[in-house]
Amino acid sequence: MSTTYLLKHREAVLRFIEFVMSQHNEIGHGQSGIQIRIDNTEKPPKEILLENEVEVLFNACDSSLLGIRDKAILSLLYGCGLRRKEAIQLEISEIDLNKGRIHIDKSKTKQARDIPMSTRVQQNIEEYLFNVRNLMLDSTSNLTKVLITQRGSEMGNGTIGKVIERLSEKANIGKTVTCHLLRHSIATCSTKNPVNSMFTGFLFFS
Repeated sequence: MSTTYLLKHREAVLRFIEFVMSQHNEIGHGQSGIQIRIDNTEKPPKEILLENEVEVLFNACDSSLLGIRDKAILSLLYGCGLRRKEAIQLEISEIDLNKGRIHIDKSKTKQARDIPMSTRVQQNIEEYLFNVRNLMLDSTSNLTKVLITQRGSEMGNGTIGKVIERLSEKANIGKTVTCHLLRHSIATCSTKNPVNSMFTGFLFFS
């Protein structure tokens, strides 16, 4: 069980103890004096994708319009370490191709940050923006989100999850790939990986 799941059970047990004690004594919430300690010193290792597995995942993207778009999605999630919500909320104006970086203003931590793009990541994103995205959009559309669906609409939380799920099944690497797993796996970057050294060093994202 995860620590969060254990905490929920502990809370239920403590509330039940308080209920029983309140039948004989007048005590309030959190006044039983009883504590239940959770030993979380031995945490299971987090699963990540190895470099060869990431390579297989990228190779699962074909040369079709959707394949190019999906490779751009992988580049944002793995190559830039974006959270799922950050990826779908990303605006075109937040990508600076001249400086090779992405500006994240709407962050989970409420703190803006700039993320550098490697050469390969920038190439993947440029190919999508210039050769694919405009073909998926209606000529009268003024949509400014980077990621869009095949129908030219704004990509939602569930849609990007299905894209990664489809690529995971196609790659068949024996692991269930998710947006969150891609973000954590960026810590395995090196100059030998399939996206040509996403960063110059090891960057860890929470």
